Amino acid sequence: MVRKKISRKIILEFYQDIQRWESMVGYAANELLFLDTLLHAKAFENTAQIKTEKMLCFKLEIKTKNQEVNELKTQMELSKNNVGAFLDCEVNSGIEFSFKDYKVLKRNFGLFNTSYNQYKTEIFKHTGGIL
Repeated sequence: MVRKKISRKIILEFYQDIQRWESMVGYAANELLFLDTLLHAKAFENTAQIKTEKMLCFKLEIKTKNQEVNELKTQMELSKNNVGAFLDCEVNSGIEFSFKDYKVLKRNFGLFNTSYNQYKTEIFKHTGGIL
C-alpha cells in the first residue's frame, strides 16, 4: 500500500473545517431549543387535526435531531483532538495521518446539515401558515 504524504497546511484546513462544523452544529442545537419552544406554543393547541398530527411528527423529530447533534458533537471532538494532536507533533515524529475519520465526519455532517435544513424549513412553512 502506497501512502501519500499530506502537508501540514492541508491538515490545518481539515482542523478548520471541523471547527466550522462544530460551530454550525452548536448553532443547530440552539435552534432546536427555539423550535421545540415554538412547536409547544399555545397558538398551535387548537389547530385542525391534520395540522396537529403534523405538529406531533415535528415534535418527535426534534428528539432525533438532538440525538444526531450529540453524536456529531462527539465525533467532532474526537476528530478535532486527533487532528490537533497530529498538528502539535514534531515534524519528524513518524506519525501518519488518516483521512478515514475526517471523511466519515465530513459525510455525516453533510447528511445532517441537509436533513436539518429541510426539517427546519418544513417547520417554518407549517407554523407560518398557522400563524
